[in-house]
Amino acid sequence: HTRLVSDWSSDVCSSDLFLLPAVFLAMLIGIIQVTIYGPLSSTLMIKFEQIKNEKLKRKSSLATLAEKGIWFRQATPDTNYILHGAQIEPSTMALKNAIIFRFNSDDRFIQRIDAPLGYLIGNHWVFPKAQIAEPQGLIERTQNFKLPTELTKENIQDSFAKPNTFSVWQLPGFIDIIEKAGFSGVRHRIYFYSMLVAPILLCAMVLFAGVFTLHKQRRGGGTIAIASGVSFGFVIYFGSDLAYALGQSGHIPAMMAAFSPTAIALLVSTAILFYREDG
Repeated sequence: HTRLVSDWSSDVCSSDLFLLPAVFLAMLIGIIQVTIYGPLSSTLMIKFEQIKNEKLKRKSSLATLAEKGIWFRQATPDTNYILHGAQIEPSTMALKNAIIFRFNSDDRFIQRIDAPLGYLIGNHWVFPKAQIAEPQGLIERTQNFKLPTELTKENIQDSFAKPNTFSVWQLPGFIDIIEKAGFSGVRHRIYFYSMLVAPILLCAMVLFAGVFTLHKQRRGGGTIAIASGVSFGFVIYFGSDLAYALGQSGHIPAMMAAFSPTAIALLVSTAILFYREDG
């Protein structure tokens, strides 16, 4: 009986001795990843996209977000223009307080058009009750002023910067900008929350490793432990992707989509570990 108690105490002390430093190390690595490596990675990602577009002669984004609203630029066969709107309604593609600056082929300013509303219809922007001003001071009012565009309802939001091109320090500001412009910031918000919870997820993975390794194995038990660990890792990975998809589709809140897989992994691994230690 004394020998069994001694072996059990040795197993408990061994588990605590191995897991505690590993958990702290995982937390430290996660914090470094989010606060230092993440910003560096996002900077390099932006640089990569710029070089790729330059070398492959691809067009850069035609839509840009700023604190004062949304900007579009478009080249046409004989002119080009810059379009600004204070806000856009994605469901109807209604652009509020539109201002258009038109330039000729030599990039000389030729017109300014102001309109309270603009609509993306087909391959044109249509502006009812537009007011046209020219450099000479001439002002003309017109109905249903049209401008050609290559943008569509589907590709406007896709043209904005991807979440992984922002650091954890930049994302809150960009989320505020994109939502003020009228677009959904759910994808960026989920990515932001997932970065915040990344250190805890690493700790949960360490606890899962302890669950399947820090106890005595019978003959052939090592293979079962490895297979079980891989299976649980796959379940967590699949569950995270499922939660993110549900969050982006609006079926669950963004915070729940980002935090729930990590919380479940942490609780399950801790519960199993305590059960084995007490059992």
